[in-house]
Amino acid sequence: MSAQIKSISFAGAGNVATHLARAFNNEGYPVTGIYSPGMASATVLASEVGAKVCTSIKELDQLADLIIISVPDHAFSEVLEALCPTQKIIIHTSGGLDLAGMREKAAKCGVIYPLQTFSKNTVVNIKEVPFCIEASDKELLEELHTLASSVSDVVLEIDSEKRRVLHLSAVFAGNFSNNMYAVAAEILKSAELSFQLLHPLILETARKATLQAPLEAQTGPARRKDHVTMEAHETMLEKSDLYRQIYELLSKSIQENYGKEDV
Repeated sequence: MSAQIKSISFAGAGNVATHLARAFNNEGYPVTGIYSPGMASATVLASEVGAKVCTSIKELDQLADLIIISVPDHAFSEVLEALCPTQKIIIHTSGGLDLAGMREKAAKCGVIYPLQTFSKNTVVNIKEVPFCIEASDKELLEELHTLASSVSDVVLEIDSEKRRVLHLSAVFAGNFSNNMYAVAAEILKSAELSFQLLHPLILETARKATLQAPLEAQTGPARRKDHVTMEAHETMLEKSDLYRQIYELLSKSIQENYGKEDV
């Protein structure tokens, strides 16, 4: 248990807040207050972890030692303004927000950024999730390290600049990859084929990417410089200019990654 942090409240009740609230609550850090403009989501999460549903952000300040702001980046400044001034510790969970902006508003502030994709009803082994932490001072950094280590086996001290780079890479590796699955599913549906046919391929591709450098694991027509197959694929995508452009851009990226090497 952290010396300063004995209870936690949340501004936000979305995917990240839900998983963190569950995890910290299970490890002996009681979640005492939940605020969210969408009262329905706050009510559901508060009921699950035994917290109070707050009707105003300011209530959070009275309920816990630590306030975790877990809202979309565009809403963060407004939430922070509503909370401050406060003597409580305030942290956010964003991969893209700088810590500097918080220092002007809160004396003790920091970041706990869990590097994972979360959905409320999908079970995640949070012990395996990397937690990236940053703080306004050394003492708080140690407190956040203790807190994060209670739920994760992988805790890293990473500054704002590197965290933004990590977040960008996660968008490519996670969000963009998932969108390609959606595109693949739509292409298959047009031919009355099941997306399940791709499950083994998806799992094996991800497995190989964790065992060797992704460049070494690359296969496919662009990697082989198989222009006949690539042109055939582009012809098949003529009804969707967007998908054809995506195909062309990704193929070009693959080819540029391998330069002029012989294959």
